[in-house]
Amino acid sequence: MPEDPQPTPPPDWIAPALWQLLVAARDGALAAGGSPDDGLEAARCAALATWPALPASHLTEALLALASRPPHTEAGGAWFIDLNPAPRDEVVACLAYALRHDARGKPTPGTKDVTAKLAAEWIADHMARSRFVVTRLPPTALHRAGG
Repeated sequence: MPEDPQPTPPPDWIAPALWQLLVAARDGALAAGGSPDDGLEAARCAALATWPALPASHLTEALLALASRPPHTEAGGAWFIDLNPAPRDEVVACLAYALRHDARGKPTPGTKDVTAKLAAEWIADHMARSRFVVTRLPPTALHRAGG
């Protein structure tokens, strides 16, 4: 019995959010009773609605890779398996920093460290009770100056 061919991996250039959008649109159309062609059309429309400037050659490459992959049957999709929840203390530290500083990283006037930490802990606990999972992507390659 021949082995199933390996699905084509997503293109290297594709953003994880775009790939997840394509997979979710395709799987949603299939779950609604559509054909595989309907699923790919739903993925194409979703990509163009979200990223209208996506070159046609890139879209074609992504749809070909998607067509070679089986639909996800488990809730959340197979991409979720590779993600690990961020530790609670890191989530609290990140939220506290965001509450104490503005978008430029400057301290917000009148914000106290204790107040921000308490609010961050409450938000992290509330998100956990609401079944939200915060994940952290693996680190990217370091920037190299020069050539």
